[in-house]
Amino acid sequence: MLTVPGAQGATMSSRPDRLPDDVVPSAYRVALECDVEAGTFGGMVTIEVDVAVAAETIAMNSLGLGIGRAEVRSGGAVVPATALIDDEREQVVLHLATAIGPGPATIDIAFTGRVADDLLGFYRSRTEIDGEPHWIGVTQFEATHARRAFPCFDEPAFKATFELTVTTDAAQRVLSNEAEIAGESLADGRIRHRFATTMVMSTYLVAWVIGPFEVTEPAIAGSTAVRVAHLPGKGDMSAFAQRCGVHAVEFFEDYYGIAYPGSKLDLVAVPDFAFGAMENLGCVTFRETLLLIDTERTSRPEQERAAITIAHEIAHMWFGDLVTMSWWNGIWLNEAFASIMELICADDDRPDWDVWTSFGTAAAEAFETDALGATRAIEFEVATPEDAEAMFDVLTYQKGCSVLRMFEQWAGATRFRDGVRSYLREFSYRNTETEDLWRHLGTATDVEVAPMLNSWILQGGHPLIEVHPTESGVRLTQQRMTFVGGDAAPDQQWIVPVRLAAEVNGTSIEIDLALAEASTDISLKTTPTWVDANVGASGFYRVIGAGGFDPFCGLLDRVSQLDPIERFAIVDGAQSLLLAGRITLADAVRAVRAIASVETDASVWRRLASIVSSWVALAPDADAVDALRRLAVEIAAVDRPIEALADALGPDLAAARLRLAGAIGDQPEVIAAATEMVLADHDRSLGGDLSAALTEIAACSGDAALFDRLDERRRHAETPQEEVRLLVALSMFDDPVLVERFCTLCATEVRVQTAPLALAAGMTRRGTGAVVWRFVRDRWDDLGDRFPSPLVTRMLGGIRAFTDDDTVADIARFFENHELPQAPLALAQHLERTRVNAATRRRLTPGFAEALR
Repeated sequence: MLTVPGAQGATMSSRPDRLPDDVVPSAYRVALECDVEAGTFGGMVTIEVDVAVAAETIAMNSLGLGIGRAEVRSGGAVVPATALIDDEREQVVLHLATAIGPGPATIDIAFTGRVADDLLGFYRSRTEIDGEPHWIGVTQFEATHARRAFPCFDEPAFKATFELTVTTDAAQRVLSNEAEIAGESLADGRIRHRFATTMVMSTYLVAWVIGPFEVTEPAIAGSTAVRVAHLPGKGDMSAFAQRCGVHAVEFFEDYYGIAYPGSKLDLVAVPDFAFGAMENLGCVTFRETLLLIDTERTSRPEQERAAITIAHEIAHMWFGDLVTMSWWNGIWLNEAFASIMELICADDDRPDWDVWTSFGTAAAEAFETDALGATRAIEFEVATPEDAEAMFDVLTYQKGCSVLRMFEQWAGATRFRDGVRSYLREFSYRNTETEDLWRHLGTATDVEVAPMLNSWILQGGHPLIEVHPTESGVRLTQQRMTFVGGDAAPDQQWIVPVRLAAEVNGTSIEIDLALAEASTDISLKTTPTWVDANVGASGFYRVIGAGGFDPFCGLLDRVSQLDPIERFAIVDGAQSLLLAGRITLADAVRAVRAIASVETDASVWRRLASIVSSWVALAPDADAVDALRRLAVEIAAVDRPIEALADALGPDLAAARLRLAGAIGDQPEVIAAATEMVLADHDRSLGGDLSAALTEIAACSGDAALFDRLDERRRHAETPQEEVRLLVALSMFDDPVLVERFCTLCATEVRVQTAPLALAAGMTRRGTGAVVWRFVRDRWDDLGDRFPSPLVTRMLGGIRAFTDDDTVADIARFFENHELPQAPLALAQHLERTRVNAATRRRLTPGFAEALR
């Protein structure tokens, strides 16, 4: 290994991990020979480039590859090259025997590599089909992992076309971005698959999948063939995804005003995947749980998650694939835009789902992180691959989506769409910066977009808006929202797009305004009876009444007249205001009781349950826990047999209330009925919603025999979703010995894509959560070796649930000597949240039980 300069010309980037821009690729031909079972691959990459100035060296990206023969053809001459590897910069530098250029040139590089086992780059996973083991090869190149599979210019601005050839075992099917145009049988029994040339795109979107896949017959969306690829025996779960895919293509072609940019669309379910899905052009890869759906055996939330994930990835075919950010600092816009489009698309397809209220749960996670001192700006400078990986978090996805939704609702959905259309038309097949979209949205909406939205994306945090009554209306003031016990945060202001409603002299009025100052007065002629300063709950800010208003600005007296998403915002906001020390526990309980008394939306009930569960973790003693359990039973109001409750409320809503009564409230009748049904396997006949709830309720009070029974069901699960559900249920037993068994399963045999998330869930349990934390702590290095780095970060998110001083201190001591190099900011956020919890618990301890009465 040699450390060498990464430059070749006069326009060398000032940032060491960036490639110079004086050699620019235009076309790749990648020929691969793969033995997935043996874990080896190799091949040749040929790259057509344009050389801007005479060059003696060419820097490219490469990581973990063996580099063989390398040469450059230029001006009719073949120039040999010596390849020197710079592992620190993840680059290979070709030192040419003679200088070349300026002008066109062709680079040829032979390479070899190992198929990875960490779910990144070109990796493999093992599965069983009819009891026989099979190996599957999959690619995951975003953000900076194409360089692990072939030498390339692995930055999003270096767009080019790709022509792929893959040679592999004859029993394997190969799928890629474009359609296969030729298959050649070789003398050694292998097949060489050749694929059509792609459109101009970035390296992170290149994909191939190798394995014993079956594909559905194509369904046509406009002029595009949509197929679902899956492992044998799972074709009966493909219809849902294919229908969603067809709808999404047709919807986005209409919304964007541009035809689907690829020649075909394959939706591919793979058994091991570090993320939810990946928007590879024409070859979108998914976790099985997010693509393969049996509507009779999956819950409504599981179906929603699959539908919006499918829509999210297909939205990227235009916004991300056709038009791409110039550098990774813009990944937030790529993902945030796909996140808002997934919901717009799903809402068009299934308005009965009310997906915007469901999104409230995801937005709540962003609110929670963004109120910490350790939050970050949505857009920030990205210098290293680790910086790029750190962008994939709730601030990029959920906060970014929420900010775009806030602006869209305030400026007008049609004008927002018109701005998006003109932006995509101008920059098709090109790269952009955030300001390019702001310019198009500004033209379409007649709003100075850049100052407003930059105040949201270039600084962390979000505002708390106080509503003060005045003799002639209201005064709005803004300050940064923070939690008691959190890190210090600077004073800030935003340009806040506010949608306000109020009752004045018995008449409801609505006003849209931009709150650009620390304080502004709004004239309503007189003092209003009530004020809603976040109509439709579309604003990414918190609201509190002040002065003569109660904390909820009079809205608790009219909760039945609010939309579910607005009721969601009230209870979710109450929890944040409690952590901020702005309201009392009694105030928060009042809000919970008021919403529960009228609520019919399951998403709101799930948030109610999660809030009460978090209070259980904050409870200082057994009396307080008992009082919370009584509160849970009271508001859940489960007053009839389970199946009768499901008939009356619907399975999704019934499941949410049963969890609250049984898993949190310990209602004996609910626990007994759930356990009886699970032991008889009767829950499986009731559908995914009820089965999930009943297994969790039974597990909370279950014994070793039930643990064994649920684990056996997990091993022979009928759907991918049931396997995950049952693993979560195993994390909920109260017996520490059984919790240790659960942890050992996660550390040894549960799939690495699932185990870290299950361990995170296990840490959220009062009492036994500490058992899971100690297991993770004591096996930190082993778990870090087994789990993909992005999922280690997700696993560690479980510590955010701890509230007791001893565990919080133990966690802090541990991370004084251990790092999370892939996500140091996420670690800082997790640790800060534990300190907020501990401070909140100490603050609420006096009079805790009394506040619940």
